[in-house]
Amino acid sequence: MKTNRHSLLAKGIMVLLSLLILIFAFTYSWFTNRAVVTADGISLTAETSGDFEYAIGFYNNGTGGSYAVTQFTSDATALNLKALTASVDGGTTYNTYDLLHDYQPIDITGDGVTLIRPSMLHSNTDINKSSDDYSFAVPNQQYINFDLYFRSELQGIPIYLADGSFAKAACENTVGSGALTDSTKASTYGYNKSDYGNFSKDAIVGATRIAITPYHYASQPTNLYGGADAYQAITDSSLLDGAHGFIWLPRPDIHVNSTDTLTGWTLSTATYPAAYSADDAQHTYYDIFEQGSQKQIATYSNTITPAGLAQANQLMANIDSNSFKYGDYYYTKVNVRIWVEGTDTEARRAFSGGRFEVNFKLSTNSSND
Repeated sequence: MKTNRHSLLAKGIMVLLSLLILIFAFTYSWFTNRAVVTADGISLTAETSGDFEYAIGFYNNGTGGSYAVTQFTSDATALNLKALTASVDGGTTYNTYDLLHDYQPIDITGDGVTLIRPSMLHSNTDINKSSDDYSFAVPNQQYINFDLYFRSELQGIPIYLADGSFAKAACENTVGSGALTDSTKASTYGYNKSDYGNFSKDAIVGATRIAITPYHYASQPTNLYGGADAYQAITDSSLLDGAHGFIWLPRPDIHVNSTDTLTGWTLSTATYPAAYSADDAQHTYYDIFEQGSQKQIATYSNTITPAGLAQANQLMANIDSNSFKYGDYYYTKVNVRIWVEGTDTEARRAFSGGRFEVNFKLSTNSSND
């Protein structure tokens, strides 16, 4: 039950993290061998200040392979992921880094903790299920990967993925505007029509997966927000607690109806709460570690509203007595991974060049009062 204290604290304590992906050019999924082009325009913004502060941690070749962490903030200032002011390995010198420095997105598969690229048949027409070969997906090259830190001087601060979080195709000016199959709708970034049918390539958002996973440690790190411990955390999947994380399927309502030809494909969207097909409503992935089977896992789809709107009450993190104390603050962090799931129906060449926008709205109040 929500206490009066939390009801009061939640007033005006909200953080909006906006990931705006304006030019996402994906590979043509597991149906072609053409290459990625560019990706650009990702930013995070804080909407209001309150009980907690947040920071971003990541690494890539642009940071020299060292772990970079931004300063903690709760201000309503934009954080552009292509121009993050951060220090490396817990240092006091801050420089500008690009989280997308190495980014060359490709369709991959996995459970949100372990992401792989399996062996493919000729011309990438399908997974080679007779082969046990695979490669681990490379963070911030083949998928977006960063740590999201939270800190507070108080304990008992839950942080929820709040009502108002959403994912939408870039061709939609507003969530659920219907622009995926109607080019007459107003569109800020253009309709981006597919060559395969009368729908937008931006329907690639239907194959998008977002995993939010907490960390677990056998002992308290010596430096939670920088340095060797933090670097190990983001590079060592064994420290991710997948059992207590979740995978968000932001657009289970999107379904492509393909043909054997290169034209005449159609796109449909389900009407909530109509039952989605198994392919759309559940996250499936190719689990080569289970003897090459495709396996279903628990998903966040039961609390997803249509057109990408996420409902409240999904706990992301909790600053509590189990959080690590460092100075005056209690710290906790989660890992965020965003990828295109190659086993999804919408991960096809018809959607190559698709673009989408993801907004995380975080709140200390599950009802967003």
